[in-house]
Amino acid sequence: MNFPAPKLLFTTLAVLWLLASAAAQAEPRWLLVFNTSSSMKKRLPAVEAEVKTLLMTEFSRGLHAEDSVGVWTLNDRLHTGQFPLLVWSPERAPLVVSNLVAFVHRQNYSGNTSFAALQPLLDQVIADSERLTVVLICDGEDELHGTPYDGGLNETIKQTRDARKTLHQPFVIVLRTQLGKFVGATVNFPPVPANLPPFPLLPREIKAATPAPPTNVAAAKPPVAAQPLIIVGTHVSANTNDLPKIIIPQTPPVSPSVAVVVKTNPPPANLAPAPVAVRPPPPRVLSPPAAAVVAVTNIAAPATNSAAAPTTNAGTAEDGLSRWLIYIGGGILAAAVALVVFLARRGRRGSHSSLITSSMENDSRPPGQK
Repeated sequence: MNFPAPKLLFTTLAVLWLLASAAAQAEPRWLLVFNTSSSMKKRLPAVEAEVKTLLMTEFSRGLHAEDSVGVWTLNDRLHTGQFPLLVWSPERAPLVVSNLVAFVHRQNYSGNTSFAALQPLLDQVIADSERLTVVLICDGEDELHGTPYDGGLNETIKQTRDARKTLHQPFVIVLRTQLGKFVGATVNFPPVPANLPPFPLLPREIKAATPAPPTNVAAAKPPVAAQPLIIVGTHVSANTNDLPKIIIPQTPPVSPSVAVVVKTNPPPANLAPAPVAVRPPPPRVLSPPAAAVVAVTNIAAPATNSAAAPTTNAGTAEDGLSRWLIYIGGGILAAAVALVVFLARRGRRGSHSSLITSSMENDSRPPGQK
């Protein structure tokens, strides 16, 4: 009975463990893929520096405790199971980074880069992961396929490939998937900081953010609009049909015998009109009696100052009487003034004649001597 080679068995178990953990875990997952082709050997110092930068600073906000981190290597073939699956712990981050840098340093850099060897197994992990972040640290010598961003990614890498090779710097391609679908991708150029595309909200996150509808609550009935309250004299009615003969135009003319008061203050929401206290008219006899019409719409509080305005007929009669009294007083005053003037003039004429007569009577000379 033939048994598989130990290395193949270990690889198979590692892949099964990775897939099983992807299906069982709901927390975000990370997959680091290191390109180990011959062209990456000169870029190894830059790769080691980038690993420290990514995990300790640039990805520190995206990596959370209990996130799983897998490590693969790729040249013309895909190699898995060479580095154990990690459960991220911020407290153990320096030790994890140190072990990972040592792992990258001792790899055998040979062959060419083939993304085609990566695609089949990567598709399985994407399909079984709720959220997955794939970080490819590569030389960009091969074109990437199988993503909705292939055109833009490959064109960007092609335009900068020669410059990166001259600088001995790698490319860092970040792919993000959610619920088996790609949701973002970036091409990064170390030592420039890498950019992580954001994840959209998961259905359960949207549900948790949406407030639940109230339960066992009767549907609210729409408020019933209250009919306007019309007061005519001492009669109170809430039905406008009781007054078929009263028509108030849009701009009512103000007559001397009718006072119209209209209140338009809106009522508080969902409150029925409050009772209106009608004050009886004052005990005044008017000729002819004046009608007071008060049209009140949506009264919110009991009316306390609802006394009717004084009618204008009484004011007209009083004004007329006042005018007559003024005329009579003026006539009497004029007659008195005329009488005083007459008596003064008459007194003056009497005084002159008396002086002349007295002078003649006092002269004792005969008339001929005068």
